[in-house]
Amino acid sequence: MSCAEPGEGANRPPPPRGRIAAAAGWSRSHLSFDGEDVRFDKPAVLTTSDLYAGKFTVTLGAGGLDFGTLVTERKTYDVGPGWLAAAGVSWRVLAEEKVIPYVVLAATLGVTSARLETPASREAYLGIDFRFGATLGKTFFGWLSPYASARVFGGPVIWSSEDETIVGTDRYHVQGALGVVFILPENLDLFLEGSPGGEQGGFGGLGWRF
Repeated sequence: MSCAEPGEGANRPPPPRGRIAAAAGWSRSHLSFDGEDVRFDKPAVLTTSDLYAGKFTVTLGAGGLDFGTLVTERKTYDVGPGWLAAAGVSWRVLAEEKVIPYVVLAATLGVTSARLETPASREAYLGIDFRFGATLGKTFFGWLSPYASARVFGGPVIWSSEDETIVGTDRYHVQGALGVVFILPENLDLFLEGSPGGEQGGFGGLGWRF
């Protein structure tokens, strides 16, 4: 038997089934190839699609990157046109209530591919990234939702040229992030995130729940 007031559920909109979003940003990876330190700066644009299934969310994302740089101890490469793709699942371990924050655990697989160019050569970059993270957040005033995330990740980075192929990895394998979501009318939201430690970067974008 429901304890709701008569008509209370009739006018309540159904919960959203999913969300689509578009974002733009920049990230900096600190890589190591055979002991040589490499810095990879990559601006990117990305679109994502979320599907909600109770406490779980399935996410698919795809985007492109250009205008970045890869800097070694000997040479600087321009990052030519490339692409990135990701698929992941998250689990809402703790639902948000009056004084209780929400807690979400997530696992993601991402792939990044790009050309590396100098006036004398053209080479290829392929990065495969397995990422696990936890997010803690709270909504205030019904429209302001700050959060903090901690992530660990790893996977091979493959650098190919005409002469050889070498495999490297990230130097730190961690990322800390702070972000905020502004909940707007018409099921829209504006989000911003910055990552000052480990893998660095920042991005922002607009989402729509449907």
